[in-house]
Amino acid sequence: MMLSPANARPSAPVASQVSLILVTPDVLIERVILSVLRSEPALSLVRTCKDTVALVNLLERNSAPIVLADIDQHPEQILRELEYLGNRFPGIRFVALAQDLTADLALLAMHSGVRHFQVKARINTELVPTLYRLMPADEELTGEGGAALTVLSASGGCGATTVAVNLANELQLATAQAVLVVDLDASYGTVGTYLDLRGEYGVSDVLTPERRIDAELIATTALKRSDHLHALIRPLNTGFATADPIFVERLDSFVRACKLGYGFTLFDAPRMSVEAATVLAKASQKVLIVLQSNIKDIRVTRAMLDALVERGVIRDRIYPIVNRVRRRYQMITLREVQQALNVTEVGQLQNDFKSAVRSINYGKPLAEATPRSKLRRGLMQLAKELSALYAGNNGKLRAHATTG
Repeated sequence: MMLSPANARPSAPVASQVSLILVTPDVLIERVILSVLRSEPALSLVRTCKDTVALVNLLERNSAPIVLADIDQHPEQILRELEYLGNRFPGIRFVALAQDLTADLALLAMHSGVRHFQVKARINTELVPTLYRLMPADEELTGEGGAALTVLSASGGCGATTVAVNLANELQLATAQAVLVVDLDASYGTVGTYLDLRGEYGVSDVLTPERRIDAELIATTALKRSDHLHALIRPLNTGFATADPIFVERLDSFVRACKLGYGFTLFDAPRMSVEAATVLAKASQKVLIVLQSNIKDIRVTRAMLDALVERGVIRDRIYPIVNRVRRRYQMITLREVQQALNVTEVGQLQNDFKSAVRSINYGKPLAEATPRSKLRRGLMQLAKELSALYAGNNGKLRAHATTG
């Protein structure tokens, strides 16, 4: 999780005005913040109090979505108190103010539900952009948000992560929307490797039962591959032997928070339990099951499809995609795959293993590593059709579907 300031203020505020409460015994800090906010009509400091005891009384009488809390006097104690207040007043974003940011303090702040850690010496340049980023967006008030896509795999090595990562990249190129790709492979996630991203925090830090999940938490934990492509990864220091469990009961609010923060969210979700896959599928506009044209993958895909439908997932929402399709000597044809799965639409991606491996080895999306490859062209087309989801086209796929 990056407890660092936003680099720039949004071009326009996302709310008309936001009220702030400052908690500090330091009169000088109060003066600095008042001076910084004086030229910001969208940010209103309604009250200042000395400690968290006084803060409780204020919060019971005032609606203030952002609280600036000076933690220098007793950092650990104050952060524990902020965690308690976060659970009692779940709509509040806390910003911690301190002289120095250490790794231990950043981790403690993160686990306490703090949305941002502000070093006091940089208040003049960093605080206002951060506050604009933390302001509640209109979507949070209306309950609307972007589209979610879940990518499941029929077998290890079928190319699901390649599809998820590159489809996310093509969607951000095609729509200019912010796109998030989430690594939900609890055993050995590789999204970070595919995008050459390294970080200390990731999905497990968001899904832990002790955390409150919202769009700000997602945004501060995600790593930036580019301005419009972000990723929630599995850090490199976790692996098969230390895999963190996926807390199924947290997935619904997790997906909702992702959709509030991004135009598209793609969940790379191989090796999911049927319970977890069902939660993701019900919250997604489309569920892509990536498979290869062989008996084993077809049988697994059929079992997955039937299990999801039995648990209430709409059948038309599930879209099998056959990867590594050969133009000649295809042992099982697409028509036969479609009939075996008993579906009306089957997608296809051309066999282009060399381009896929080149992309993975360089840690770059296909658009950068092999921009004219057959695989990239297929994913561009799929992204074009899926982009209709953001425009409210109910996720209906057309041209890319293969009906025989």
